[in-house]
Amino acid sequence: MSPDERAAIAKEVNVLALNIAKSDIVGQTLAQRAARIDIKKKKVELELCKELCRQTELQLELRREKVVEGKAKGEAEAEQHRREVEKLKILRDTVIANAQAQHSQIGGYYQPPYFPQPQPQFLYGSMPPPQAPAMPTASLLAQPLPPL
Repeated sequence: MSPDERAAIAKEVNVLALNIAKSDIVGQTLAQRAARIDIKKKKVELELCKELCRQTELQLELRREKVVEGKAKGEAEAEQHRREVEKLKILRDTVIANAQAQHSQIGGYYQPPYFPQPQPQFLYGSMPPPQAPAMPTASLLAQPLPPL
């Protein structure tokens, strides 16, 4: 081989080596870019997860506040109901005591008033309430009895 051929081959080998090195560098930069993009993607996903966690915590806190508020409201209503019942009991006892005092002045004894129970309401198509047997009228009582 002549020195010119050797130089041409060496030059060609150098060009090929440079192209390989260049493609390795390009491949590395592409891999680095992909890694950077992946890192940015992971950071965005992390921020999204943090935001979702924060929103979930806020919703949980809101629900806890609603539970506490509902419990306090229920306790307040129960206390108000208890007070109203106590007032009604005192009023009942006062009325009974007044009635007993009036009867003791007259000389009789007190009998609490009778409060009839409400009759159940029957719907259309259901059985009517039971009826008491009819009382005999004066005309029936005036008729003579049949012979035995």
